[in-house]
Amino acid sequence: MDRFPDRPRDTLDGGEREAFDRIAARRGKVPAPFVPLLKSPEVADLFEQFSARLWTSLPADLLEAVFLMVARRCRCAYQWHTHVPKGLAAGLSADDIARLSRGEALADGLRGDVTRFVLALHTEAVVPQATYEAVVRQLSERGTVELVAFCGAAHTVALLLNVRQPALPAGAPVPF
Repeated sequence: MDRFPDRPRDTLDGGEREAFDRIAARRGKVPAPFVPLLKSPEVADLFEQFSARLWTSLPADLLEAVFLMVARRCRCAYQWHTHVPKGLAAGLSADDIARLSRGEALADGLRGDVTRFVLALHTEAVVPQATYEAVVRQLSERGTVELVAFCGAAHTVALLLNVRQPALPAGAPVPF
């Protein structure tokens, strides 16, 4: 049941239409999580800009791993389903995806450090000093802050999608 179904552009009010046009111009379309945000055009526009900025801040494989971790944590089937192929395209392996689906950190270097950092945030709400230092050493303080902000953006997307409940393709596998 899609609680915020896609609406034709000509049925949107002035502010919704303006936000729709700005998002579509920047992204080529209005992605699923932005549809409910159109009800608050200012928030939609600001969140889209915030999200777009964060998607360019760190390597794509790390960002996709975080997005999948958040999808699992929030039990967001739509987010999981749409980001598995993106994760594979960004360089995550099928084994990496399987580990993330089980709620495990990845094993190697920076990916391992980042996924341990994110798991600590999810499970303990704090990050151990050694994990923090490993991430800062590899990403810098700026990169670490952007990682935390990206986690927040990914959670917002998952929550929006969980409220919206867009349909998955028939037979789409979801590991949780």
